Amino acid sequence: MATLINGRFLAKPPSGVTLVARELTRALLGEIAALPPHARPRIDFAAPEGYAPPLPAGFSLEAHQDWLRLVPGPGSIPQEQMLLPQARGAQRVLNFCNVAPVLASRLTVWIHDAQVFDSPDSYSPAFRLYAQSMMQAMRLRRAEIATVSAYSKSRLVAHGFAAERISVVLNGGDHLQQTPPDDAALARHGLSAKGYAFMVGSRARHKNIPFAVQALLEGGPQDLVIAVAGLHQAGSYAGDALPPHPRLRLLPRISDGEMRALMRGARFVLCPSLEEGFGLSAAEALWEETPLGLSERAALPEVGGEAALYFNPQDARAIGEIGHRLCADDVRSMLKQKARLQKSRLTWQTAARTTLERFLWRGEVPIM
Repeated sequence: MATLINGRFLAKPPSGVTLVARELTRALLGEIAALPPHARPRIDFAAPEGYAPPLPAGFSLEAHQDWLRLVPGPGSIPQEQMLLPQARGAQRVLNFCNVAPVLASRLTVWIHDAQVFDSPDSYSPAFRLYAQSMMQAMRLRRAEIATVSAYSKSRLVAHGFAAERISVVLNGGDHLQQTPPDDAALARHGLSAKGYAFMVGSRARHKNIPFAVQALLEGGPQDLVIAVAGLHQAGSYAGDALPPHPRLRLLPRISDGEMRALMRGARFVLCPSLEEGFGLSAAEALWEETPLGLSERAALPEVGGEAALYFNPQDARAIGEIGHRLCADDVRSMLKQKARLQKSRLTWQTAARTTLERFLWRGEVPIM
């Protein structure tokens, strides 16, 4: 019996969650293809009309049709909930984006965090109700849960999920390495190499972007521009706007090549979240070996390890001081060296292998 991958993420607006789905799918297909033929689990990928699964470099669908099949998939919430379980029967359904078809008989769901419970004011009332209801449905159905950090697991347990049904699958951070940096992006956005601090975050209140920007503008190095990406991310977020400032650059939606160039060109990357299930921008910065300042809260210490400096995200003075420390040559050199070790823990290949070992069966025998 095949495992069905729910491909509705392909039709959703880009976000951190859909990035995880894309990269994990790509790495998972690559890892399965590398197995001996007799050990490969059968995969049905349910793709919405007009979309194809993300594939590893050099991967041919025709060459792997003995274990990988494309089937019609959902492009909307109603299709996901009503059509997918009926169309595919009692197969295991693998869902990477927080939600799943509730009526499917065997569910594995990536729930990335518990922020709709822990930071409810970050979301619109309608989205909050939908997301909380979906998570509670997964809990009551006793779905197998994957989450992206030990911290996120602890918060799901605090909200009633059974610890023994939750596995931690750390995200990777190496996806930008597949794309050449678009070095012209700095000039297009009015930035110069090592002349700016970089932040990535949505408008959600728990991302804490406005407070951190103001603290860094007032108390951080005064020669630095502050560049912020991600505020245009689609989603039902509730948060404060950023007032204009001559040293503030609010960036539009950017490509992977632009993101990589902006990560590597920054004097440092700052992640000031109050709540974070993982912290993809922190992992991306580690892979560029850019000095990294992280909130001491939530999952960020798991991601940064010893390769970051930490601060209280609600202390404006601490944020300003961390900005100065991240400009010191000895600190920068130390963090660069530690990043080389820390980033090796955060690869999509590792995430795919963990997924294979914990969730994909051939018959009833886990593939190890």
